[in-house]
Amino acid sequence: MIKKNIKIILSFLFTIIILFFLLKEIDVHNVIYISKFNILALATSLILYLLIKIINTLRYSNVYKIQPSFILFFLLCSSNFMLSIIPFRLGELSYVSGMKKHFKVPCLQVVNNIILIRLVDYILISLIFLISSIYVSTNISHESVKFISFFLILSLIISLLLFYFFVIKDIKLEFTRNIFNKIFTTFKIGIQYISNVSKRTVFFLFFYSFIYWGLRLFMSYILLFLFGIKLPVFLVVFVSLLLLLFGLLPTQTFANFGFFEGGWVYFLVLLGFKYDETVSLLLQYHIILLLPVIIYGLIGIIFLKFIHNSQN
Repeated sequence: MIKKNIKIILSFLFTIIILFFLLKEIDVHNVIYISKFNILALATSLILYLLIKIINTLRYSNVYKIQPSFILFFLLCSSNFMLSIIPFRLGELSYVSGMKKHFKVPCLQVVNNIILIRLVDYILISLIFLISSIYVSTNISHESVKFISFFLILSLIISLLLFYFFVIKDIKLEFTRNIFNKIFTTFKIGIQYISNVSKRTVFFLFFYSFIYWGLRLFMSYILLFLFGIKLPVFLVVFVSLLLLLFGLLPTQTFANFGFFEGGWVYFLVLLGFKYDETVSLLLQYHIILLLPVIIYGLIGIIFLKFIHNSQN
């Protein structure tokens, strides 16, 4: 518990430091214009997030073999709220406790199913990311952006080779013990578990997951467009997934503030956008992305608390 608290405090401090360096060159009055807050973007994000969580409810319902319901919907909303706010993926624990508490699913089964869902997510993300990286490397003229995309394409190929040899072929080497061994072991559990799941379940898991990620990436694209940042779809996909992967690192900041803005600012400034305006817009964009998570998440927590109290 003490370790977790230290991690959260460090994450919060790390967030403040990054935001300080991002904002120190900017006139504070130009950071966020409250009077110009984009209501259309907020309404769009609330609607799209609702659709995203409905699809997520259907895919969890498919994997766990439970009926879609308001309880499952709000459980996923509240768990995603915890996952988005709490750093270092500690919010994943809320899925385990929630499924056990409200649906009586054993902890081991919850964990195995989450690993299965995450494995499918990573497969789809890798494929979409590879396609977007190829697009960026061949269509974006800036040399730095090209270099990053080429580097990521090479990294994905190396990752696939590592996955093949250490997960599929189960080759064991001494240097794979610590963190790499944990990662490979997690993938092995997912592969073993997926072999015991019906083909119909796997098919619908991929189907719902494809729609889920499509909606998430479309939401990023349409919100940036509403903020006046007009970029090619695959470039938005490329940067969004790159930042998503950075969010999985142990250096994740509080609600991903700092890294999110810094990553987008880096690419947009390279492409000719003005630094001051970009930082201001991206802070609003990040807040607009988080508001539906917070609103639906808090409603979910209250709803589940009410259901739990009414059952006791």
